[in-house]
Amino acid sequence: MTKIGNIAFNVTKNSLNLLLYRRTSSKFVSTVLSILLQRIISMSKLADIVGTLEVRLEQLLNQHQKLKEELVLMEQERQQWLEKEKEYEEEILHLQNETEVLKHANSILGSDQYNRETKRKINALIREIDECIVHLSE
Repeated sequence: MTKIGNIAFNVTKNSLNLLLYRRTSSKFVSTVLSILLQRIISMSKLADIVGTLEVRLEQLLNQHQKLKEELVLMEQERQQWLEKEKEYEEEILHLQNETEVLKHANSILGSDQYNRETKRKINALIREIDECIVHLSE
């Protein structure tokens, strides 16, 4: 018997003993018994509801635990993807630097394609050197 069922049984038993002790009329006793039965039935329904809630709560707790475990796995996978992204970004930077070096090498070797760009960079470097000389002479 559930806790609510035990309480209902004790209330009913005590109420009946009180009614018999007082020697009340049978109509009154039947009315009280009817009320007590309704309360017992509603307490029984309450016990069923509580039981259903307990089952549902257990299901929700299990589902919550599974979701937490899934979240941990997804976080690990996310971390792996972030590491791969960082590796790819480093590789992109390396390849961009290598491309710049190859462009300069081509322009020095006489390739017309990158001559204009190389000349601009050389002129920019010359201007920077001139500025340094001016600052040093001051």
